[in-house]
Amino acid sequence: MRDCLVEDVSIARNRTVRPLTAILAFAGQASLEASTEDNALVDLEVIDNVVETPLDVGILVSTTQPLATGRTARNRIERTRFAGNLITAPRDLARSNTGFFLTGGEILVGGESFDDLFAELTLEDNTVSGLATGMLLVAGDAERCGPCRVERSTIDGVVLRRNVWDVRQTGLLVAAGSSFETAGTTAGNRLRNVRFEGESITAERVGVVLAGALASSLPLGGDFLAGSIEFPGYRRPADLVDNRLSGVTLRGSTIHAPIAVSVQGCSVNETEDDARSSGVEDLALEENVIVGSSSPITLLGGVVVAQGRAEDCEVRSVVEARNTSETGAPIAASFVAEAAVDGAPPDSVRGNRVVP
Repeated sequence: MRDCLVEDVSIARNRTVRPLTAILAFAGQASLEASTEDNALVDLEVIDNVVETPLDVGILVSTTQPLATGRTARNRIERTRFAGNLITAPRDLARSNTGFFLTGGEILVGGESFDDLFAELTLEDNTVSGLATGMLLVAGDAERCGPCRVERSTIDGVVLRRNVWDVRQTGLLVAAGSSFETAGTTAGNRLRNVRFEGESITAERVGVVLAGALASSLPLGGDFLAGSIEFPGYRRPADLVDNRLSGVTLRGSTIHAPIAVSVQGCSVNETEDDARSSGVEDLALEENVIVGSSSPITLLGGVVVAQGRAEDCEVRSVVEARNTSETGAPIAASFVAEAAVDGAPPDSVRGNRVVP
């Protein structure tokens, strides 16, 4: 599939109960060694929909959604708005579900994705309640694949305002490049110009994660889609190289979580992956209220949990101002160049830094 254009799409005022995923939209989709290149989805609105008890994802939008493909390239989404959507689930539902999953180039099972673009994305006045995660926003995502590559994918121009996130685990996870049980390469991906304003975030673990490169394991038997299947990337090493999150502003928001804001140049969590030469830069954290947190704002150059490697990653050019507790007491950020925790070898983190 090549050179296809879909424009002026509105998905509005639907109600969906207990779907696997309720709403999906892609610029290009391919499977089983097929290819999709130079396709576009322009002017998409998803407004005032109700999604009850999604088992996997409430709303999923990606520039490319391949399944065991050949080469996909240069697919793009331009001007997308999500407004007034309500996504809910019972808090005792045993699923690692997500409200919004929004990505640029994406690979699943196998294949290659290059040079995708997701531009001008707005989320306003949405509510996600009771799910495990509120939103995953990733420029280049590789998941349960091998061999595979996702490179040079870009998300540029994101605005979130007045959304409510009340979730069981993580409120917002934002990364330039991510790898989940991948035996492949995630490289050169960019997430730029992201603005959060007036957000209300309540999470039982982490409020906001901002990362240049993020790698994590997906254990067999997990409570997520196809959790008991051993995919090609399972327990095999991946490379995350030169993934950058830049131009981020988090302002005027309320965050209620044990770990409120965690900024990570590179993060490798219980996996064999190697993340390097990636980071977060040009970050502003201003006038936020942080409630009930033992770790309000932490800036980490590189962190490894249990196993993996983070090398030469950084958080750079940070402005923090007028962040307070619920009583009005000032809150300052903690700066940690690198950390190896939960049994990770000390030499698993090398050359990482935080440069305010």
